[in-house]
Amino acid sequence: MEQWPASGGVKSLLADDEALPFAEASFERVLVVHGLEESRAPEALLREVHRVMAPQGRAVIVVPNRSGLWSHADASPFGHGRAYTRGQMRRLMRLCGLQICAWARALYAPPLRLASSLAAMRAWEQAGERLWPAFGGVIMVEAVKQVLAHPPAARPLLIPALPVPS
Repeated sequence: MEQWPASGGVKSLLADDEALPFAEASFERVLVVHGLEESRAPEALLREVHRVMAPQGRAVIVVPNRSGLWSHADASPFGHGRAYTRGQMRRLMRLCGLQICAWARALYAPPLRLASSLAAMRAWEQAGERLWPAFGGVIMVEAVKQVLAHPPAARPLLIPALPVPS
């Protein structure tokens, strides 16, 4: 584990994604960007996220969209590592005890070095959402930690009485 700065208040931390250095239920909100696509064990990372989230805590997870242009461009920050489909994210989140609340896609503009204005980028995003919704460069998922308040109560086992010999 490395932290920056070395002394004083920590502003940045580099840690093993399978053993986060935080106590259980430490965070109400967790943001994971460029985490799952580079993790050697994405399921273990999400289980750690689940562990450090408070009950009913929320996480926003951003991953490259396998169908999007950004995951196929080497010059893109989303062009390395593992890209995901919505189905893969749904299964992974369920497996790790995270219930999906909302989905979104973004980055519809092609991953080119275009000198564009903010208005042009906004137009790309609006057109992409309407015309090519499956091809956004990233998938964004908001999820809540699933916690059972009370485990299901055990039902009494009813065993018929043995007949009494006469």
